[in-house]
Amino acid sequence: MARNKKKLIGHVCVDTATIAICDPVHIGRVAEMTPEEHIEGGNLLNENNVPVAVISSTGWGDGRYPVFAHIDEEGRVAQITIKFL
Repeated sequence: MARNKKKLIGHVCVDTATIAICDPVHIGRVAEMTPEEHIEGGNLLNENNVPVAVISSTGWGDGRYPVFAHIDEEGRVAQITIKFL
């Protein structure tokens, strides 16, 4: 059985000390949130109270952060990691 692989897939630049991960269809709603809502963090919910985005501070604030994909034995992305610290 092959071990899971960790692969650098890119970088994300942040200039608000906050990052949002979401389904692209909801990016407009994330952009409309106030800075206070971003700082509080947590989930953005849709009209059915289902989470559609996760918002988090970045640890060091603004910067360029590496993004890694963790690939399972079958070659599928099993996890994404953003290294903030």
